[in-house]
Amino acid sequence: MALLEWDDRFSVGVSEIDEQHKKLINMLCEFYDSIRDDREGTFKKLLQGLADYTVYHFATEETYMKDFEFAGTDAHIREHRMFVEKVREVQERLDAGKLVVTFEITNFLRDWVSNHILGTDRKYSKCFVDHGLR
Repeated sequence: MALLEWDDRFSVGVSEIDEQHKKLINMLCEFYDSIRDDREGTFKKLLQGLADYTVYHFATEETYMKDFEFAGTDAHIREHRMFVEKVREVQERLDAGKLVVTFEITNFLRDWVSNHILGTDRKYSKCFVDHGLR
């Protein structure tokens, strides 16, 4: 069973962002599988890829928020920054040998991604659609 599966409840009504969310979910599942299958050489690379793609995805959302003068932009960006910082901390601790990658980390990532999409991202959905994004 997958760590997290896309379904329509995750849709924000904007295909570009929905596709990015699908990719993030798939990357998160691949990371989880690498830990579950004990592919140590792979999960560091996958964590880096997940971190890089998250930054790319956040930039997409933030550009639209600023362009459309979305009222919740500042708070949303703060959430993004806190997540990026947390992932960087995990990477640094892992690289320094001070962290063992566990399912606790994947559960944190899964929960954050799910809650962020279903809660915070849904707040900009109407704004983005009202500005013509589909």
